Amino acid sequence: MVKKTEDIFNFQAISDECVKCGKCIPVCTIHQVNADEVTSPRGFIDLLGEYQQGNLELDKNAKDIFESCFLCTNCVDVCPNSLPTDMVIEEVRADIADKFGIAWFKKAFFTLLRHRKLMDIMMKLGYTFKTCGFKDDNKKGGMIPRFPIPIIKSGRLLPSLSKTSFLNKYPEEIDNGGKRRVAIFIGCLANYNYTTIGDSLIDIFKELEIDAFIPKEQKCCSAPAYFTGDFYTVETLSKQNIEYFETFIDDVEAIIIPEATCSAMIKHDWEIFFNNHGMSDWAKRAKKLNE
Repeated sequence: MVKKTEDIFNFQAISDECVKCGKCIPVCTIHQVNADEVTSPRGFIDLLGEYQQGNLELDKNAKDIFESCFLCTNCVDVCPNSLPTDMVIEEVRADIADKFGIAWFKKAFFTLLRHRKLMDIMMKLGYTFKTCGFKDDNKKGGMIPRFPIPIIKSGRLLPSLSKTSFLNKYPEEIDNGGKRRVAIFIGCLANYNYTTIGDSLIDIFKELEIDAFIPKEQKCCSAPAYFTGDFYTVETLSKQNIEYFETFIDDVEAIIIPEATCSAMIKHDWEIFFNNHGMSDWAKRAKKLNE
């Protein structure tokens, strides 16, 4: 059961711990764009403290501010007090999702993430009919809308779709000589959009004579839902993945994850999520996968 934000973090205590040294300012991605104190790590922390005290209403303006953070964790790396700015923002986004709801297109996307076969069908249809609404931009390595689409900004470059997903392209077992055996967690973008990443990985394993196991029932790592505040989807996908990984983890030397975001989610955020929400048994299972 997912906990309420106020039961996890004391935003005011974290705000009080901030010494306003400013080390986070030069490394903050969004501050480089907006150049204001509100959208800076220490600004976020101060606002969260005021929010918990009841001095700041979680209105649309506050929503836009908290959603502007890229969650890059640059600020966490340089903070002398190691304040968990990224984690407190991730948690308050759950409050935002509860109050304002999640956009319909994000809800639809998260539904697809929870149902791999349905996602396969939709991506196949997307590839088949993509030229109706989009045109490929080979120079930039993506596709752009042919005409205005309400939920897509004008000129926005989107990742192109592949004819066949990585998981459907290769067999579950690839024998390359048997010196070692590893599993591949491919990630959604490398599975549906940037499939050459997986192709290159397979080529490398062939050269190194490493057997590859491609778990066909793997789900999304849940990072998009986590960053949006859809903790139901996070809990669902992470638990399904952990249960599945446990069926083969002892038979492989490692799980290779070619996407950095997926890797961080699996190696770091799953355990934190479960610990924060009182699911210590699941946190231990998530941690064990990384040992």
